[in-house]
Parts: sequence; C-alpha cells; structure tokens
Amino acid sequence: MNAPSPDTLGDAVDESLSISQALWSRAERIAALVCVDPVGLGGICLKACAGPIRDAWLAALKSLAQGAPVITVPASVSEDRLIGGLALEASLASGTLMATKGLLASADGGFLIIRMAERLDTWAVAEITSAIDRGAVQVERTGLSTQHPAEFACIALDESEPHEPETASALTDRLAFHITLGHAGQLAPPTFAVFPGEVVAARQSLPTIEIDDPLVEAIVSACASLGIQSLRAPLFCLRTARAAAALDGVETVEPEHIIEACSLVLGTVPTAQPNKEHPENPPPPPEQSTEDKSTSDPSDPDSLSDIIVDAVRGLALQGLLGLSKTADRANHNANAGKAGNLRRDARKGRRDRPRRGRAQRGATIDLSETLRAAAPLQKLRKRKPGQRLRIKPEDIQTKRYKHNAQSSVIFAVDASGSSAMARMSEAKGAVEQLLAECYVRRDTVALVAFRGTQADIVLPPTQSLVMAGRRLAGLPGGGGTPLASGLRLAHELADAELKRGKTPHLVILSDGRGNVALDGTSDRGTLDADIKRVSRRFLLSGFNTLYFDTSKRPSERSRELAGALGADYRFLPFADAAAISRTVRTSMNER
Repeated sequence: MNAPSPDTLGDAVDESLSISQALWSRAERIAALVCVDPVGLGGICLKACAGPIRDAWLAALKSLAQGAPVITVPASVSEDRLIGGLALEASLASGTLMATKGLLASADGGFLIIRMAERLDTWAVAEITSAIDRGAVQVERTGLSTQHPAEFACIALDESEPHEPETASALTDRLAFHITLGHAGQLAPPTFAVFPGEVVAARQSLPTIEIDDPLVEAIVSACASLGIQSLRAPLFCLRTARAAAALDGVETVEPEHIIEACSLVLGTVPTAQPNKEHPENPPPPPEQSTEDKSTSDPSDPDSLSDIIVDAVRGLALQGLLGLSKTADRANHNANAGKAGNLRRDARKGRRDRPRRGRAQRGATIDLSETLRAAAPLQKLRKRKPGQRLRIKPEDIQTKRYKHNAQSSVIFAVDASGSSAMARMSEAKGAVEQLLAECYVRRDTVALVAFRGTQADIVLPPTQSLVMAGRRLAGLPGGGGTPLASGLRLAHELADAELKRGKTPHLVILSDGRGNVALDGTSDRGTLDADIKRVSRRFLLSGFNTLYFDTSKRPSERSRELAGALGADYRFLPFADAAAISRTVRTSMNER
C-alpha cells in the first residue's frame, strides 16, 4: 500500500484543525449569546472532559458575565445545600425557625455551573428544572415555608463517555445550546474575540430588538421540516436571533440572524422518529434549477425555511454538531449504563437522603439531620429545667448511601441437535462482546450449556476475556435436549449471583423442544412437570430474562415457554453475536 504524500497529510491536518477552530468559534459565540440573555436562553450543555480547553472556555464565560454570581454545584450535592433548609444553629440560638439560602437561590441573576451533570440524582434534576421554569425555589420543611428568587443560566458540564448515560433530557431540553469540545483538544486554549463591553451593550439594547412576523414563521416552518418535537426549540431560536442582533449592534433581526440562531439551536435538538410507514429509501426530490437557486429570496418565509434546513443539515454532515442525536439515541442514552439495580447501603456508595428511624446494625446516626428534624418541634415538647433540646426516637436520622449493583449476564444455550454448533458460536461471540463492553462496570458474564442428559456451567461468572476464550474453545454439541436441567441450573446460578449483591440477567437460546427430563428419562409427562416447576421459580424470582427462539419459524411452544418464564420473547433464527449482544444490552438498560 502506498504511503500518503506530505501534501495529503498536510491537507488532513488542516481540515482537522479547521473543524476544531469552527467548534471553538461556535462555543465562543454561544457563550456571548447566553451572557446577553441568560434567563431567556436557559443555558448550555457543555460536553467535554476536564482539561485546559474547558477551563479556558469557563474562564472566558466568567469574564463575559461581568461580575454576575457564578455558583458551582457538585453532582453529589445534598438537598439542603441545593435548595436551602433549616438554619440549625441560628434556629436553636434564636428560638425561632430560620431558613438557609441554597445554591439555586445564590445563583439568582447569574450562572449555575453543574459539574458532572450526567450523575445528578433524579430529585436534583427535578429541583433545578423547577427553578428554571418558575424562576424561584420553594423551601418546605416542618413548620417552615419560604421562597427565594432563582433566575439563572444553567451550565451543565457533561463528562460522560459514549457507553455512559448522558445528562437527563429533562434538564437539557430546557437549555438552548449544546456544545461539544471533543475535537478541539488538538488546539492550545485560545482566547475569546468577544469583549465584555460588547455583551453589556447588547444586554441593554436587547429589549428594543424587533423581529418581523415572516421571520418567526420561517423558524416554525424549519422546526416542522426537521421533525423537531420540542416546543421550546422555536422559542430558543427566536431569543437567540434577538440576542445575535443585539450583539451585532443592530435594531432589527435580519434573516442571517435567523439562520445563525437555528443553526446553533436546532442542530442538537432530538428529532421525531421517522414514520415507519414511509419507504426506507424514498425517491429523491426533483432537482432545483440553477435559476431557481440563484433567485431564492431569504426574506421569503418559505425560502428562508429551506435555507435554515439546509444549513442545519450541512453542519451535521461536516461533523460540527457533536451532540446531534435522534430521539432513538436520546432514549438509549437516558438508560445507558443503568444495567445494575440501584441499591441502598449504610456504608458504601454515593450519599443519599437520610433515613428516619433508629440506627440499625452498621448504620451511623446523621447528627445534623437529626437536630434539624427535632428543632421545629421544641416549642411543643415539654423540657426539663435547663434542658434546651429534647430529642425523641422519631427524630433520629441515619446516614444512607446508594450505588448501582454490578450485573451478571447468564447465557443458557441449547447445545443439542444439528444446529448446536451455530448456536454455541453465536453465544460465544456475544459473551466476548459483552465482556469487552462491561469491563468498565465490572459486570460478569457466565454460560450454561445443556446437551445429552444434563446441563453444565461451561463458563462461571467472570470478567476475564482471556478465561472466556479459553473455556469456550472447542465446545462439543449434539445429543438430547435436557431443557429443564438447563433452565434449573441457569436459575440457580442467577440466584447465587443475586445473593452476592449482583443483578442477574438471563439469556436463553433454544428452540423450546426439550426431550430429557430432570431424572434423565424421556417421559413427556415428567418433562412437562419439570419445566412447569422450574418456570414457577423464574416467575417468583422476577429475573430479567430474554428468550431467543432459534427455530426456523416462530414456534408456539417457545412462545408459551417464554410466557411461563416471564421472559421477553425474541424470534431470532439467524442471530449473530452482534445482534444478540445488542439486544441484551438494550434489555439490561431498560431494566
């Protein structure tokens, strides 16, 4: 193979750097626009790992903020710290209930920077989105009710990897812009070309900026053409266009401001799912003549709408919209990485809300939360002379933590019959793919094969890809089908993994045609009774189970067996390793 010429390499480097420069210019412009209209635009979701590029962007954003409060929120923030709560020391000292000011209220009139936003708990996302919608935060405690103004722009820093969950869509839907600086890592941290004085002048002139109705119609038409479902998207485009006009020092929004605003906002908004009734490859639209292209008028709403759609799609083709995604991918990312069930623990994991009640074995009393629970009730309780505080058992709060349990995927594969080798080959490939992808979460994969008169654990639960390859090499196939034995052994293995604190997921590959009972005989009545007994265990356990029907045609026997097991039935007669592992991952994430 011929080596690339120096000119070719130089062109590739220049193209890569030009994309990075374009990404940085886009990030710079968005920062300035948000500083012009922080509350109206909601904020920014910035997808970038910690490093000099992100630090430079944040530093420039703070300089454009012109002294506005910039509050940083960690992903593990507590409820009282985020929204405020009871001021314990002040309340005990004064004898009256007094409230603290949380981070949301402290960010009023400025910026709220959320670090590792993809790890925010659901309750924290709910509180932040509620504050964005209402412009205020409500503090409700026993005997205490107060409200603080909280109007701010939210900067969500997303550090997720491709296989990890992204920031919750409930939060990102309320942010006008999405930036990715993934390609900009090749550059040294640049400086902004926008000066703080320009932002101040634009902010002052923003209320006087006007926009004509035809331009508003063009925005709505472009959103409909792109299949965008979010009702906030056209409003964000409108506000962005007005902020861009103010930043450029003009009094009226021009068509170029509309095109720029839609390119910045619409490119990263999830689109509607395509209509499955439409053909996959529709005929191409008739080509527009050169004369028509040259006479397209941006002032015409229809022409401007077409220009906007072309601009957004053109940016996507150039790779400048790093976070552009469809609704399918958005839904997948919302569940990605959540294969293990959420477990609450008294010793390990991330800090969770405290638990009321006496401390059980291994638990620790949360002193500050206990005092906060007791303080509002002191006036109602009889106290001995000199006793300033009386705590009752129902006031006690214990510390609690939470973490996602590790997952264990258990394959039960029918290794009997003429197609046994094909099934084992695909199961082996799926095991290896899942092991490679689950290594980060420390999940395990196991394989049970049943043939002849009994089932065997071919691969015990492991994280080792090397061990899996060694154990799965040269597996024999053929013989009878001890279906009940295979199901029972798979269930026992899953039950053992559950007792170890893991979340088991069962995957069964079979045509459902068993012919060997648990006692080794071929009696049909005994076999049916054994399968019913094992199926009852599956239903009682409630394990997440996938059943792949490997018959040449959909088998009613397999459907009934999947229903008895409480399994998700999939007809996959020609399943390859990639399809099996992809289906298993999706099932684990949805669980």
